[in-house]
This record gives sequence, C-alpha cells and structure tokens, in this order.
Amino acid sequence: MTAVADEIVAARAAANARLARLRARQRREQERFDARVLDILRGRIRSDALAAIEAEARRQLDAERARRSERARAARKAHGAGQEGRP
Repeated sequence: MTAVADEIVAARAAANARLARLRARQRREQERFDARVLDILRGRIRSDALAAIEAEARRQLDAERARRSERARAARKAHGAGQEGRP
C-alpha cells in the first residue's frame, strides 16, 4: 500500500473507533434517561396500575422472544433442508 492509502485506513479506523465511543455514550445516556423516567413514573402511578403495566411489558417481551426463536428455528430448518444429499 502507499502512504496515502495507509493514512486513509488509519483515519477510517480512528473515525470508526470514535463513532463507536459516541454511540456507546449515547446509549448510556438514553439508559440513564429511561431509568429516570421509570423512577418518576413508579412514584406517580398506583401500585396496581404499575403491576399491570409491568405484566404487559413482560408479555410483550416474551412474545417478541418467542417470535425470534420461531424465526431462528425456521431458518435453521430451512438451512438444514438445503444440506440434504451433500457428503
């Protein structure tokens, strides 16, 4: 490679590392904000309503997990079907 190409590679690597750090910082800030909102809501919502909201959130997460699992199972099955007859 030429010196310029090496510089380009180094600059891209540095930029990618900086972007990764910025994205991680943004993710941490969003998590702190979300936690703060939840703390405020927990203080303002009746406990029975909060329990219902938490139960609904759990049901939704469980349903999403089941859908992902089913898609993965179907993909494995489809991929395995293409492997038949191969040595």
